[in-house]
Amino acid sequence: LNNLTVTIVMVSLLRKLVPNDDDRRLFGAMVVVAANAGGVWTPIGDVTTTMLWINNQLSTIPTVTELFLPSMVCLVASLAFLVNQVEEDSSL
Repeated sequence: LNNLTVTIVMVSLLRKLVPNDDDRRLFGAMVVVAANAGGVWTPIGDVTTTMLWINNQLSTIPTVTELFLPSMVCLVASLAFLVNQVEEDSSL
């Protein structure tokens, strides 16, 4: 699945699972960050990279090896910031 599809599906699930609007926005931000970080390092994770891959403008192995670590750094840094925004609450 590409990052846009994952985001749409997960936000739809969040609407059903997380009743509080502020919590839902925070978790929605986490979903967007995680989906984009996961989609950037794979040729089929994003529409643009998929089109480039189909037209032989990029190859799989260099794309994965060169973008995996920066993608994970962005994911961990962003989620570390967002997790600190979550208040302890027994409702979740």
